[in-house]
Amino acid sequence: MFRSKILPLVKSVICHTCIIFTAASVIMHILAGTIADNSVKLEIYGILTILLISFIIALCNLIFRVRSFPLLLKLLIHFLVVTSAVVFTFFALTPESASSRGAIVLVSVFAAGYAVAAVISIAVTGKRKRKESDSSDYKPQFEALTRNDRKKR
Repeated sequence: MFRSKILPLVKSVICHTCIIFTAASVIMHILAGTIADNSVKLEIYGILTILLISFIIALCNLIFRVRSFPLLLKLLIHFLVVTSAVVFTFFALTPESASSRGAIVLVSVFAAGYAVAAVISIAVTGKRKRKESDSSDYKPQFEALTRNDRKKR
């Protein structure tokens, strides 16, 4: 049971963690280089924090494997958990003197980006489901007759 059910989930979480961590690290380094001067570097604490949030996001992605929840509920749960992780990371990486205004701006920008990604996800998922249901529902009635007629001739 462990190998057949849990091991693929562990591999998936580790793989997604690595992908998210790589993307987040590159984005953070680009932002650190463009917003501030190039002398700004993430310390080990910041890198480990990004790794932790990548792991949390990868774990949250497992909610999309649950078939009994509707897609909107999955997106809502994913949004709330990931947003909380992003806000906690923001407060962990910023100095103690940082105001909550930065967190509000961060959540607003993150929510807008997440909304765009969610709309795209819903559209793609809906289109794929429609295509699958259209192709699986249709069964030609006369195809078998034409094949039998050809064999007889």
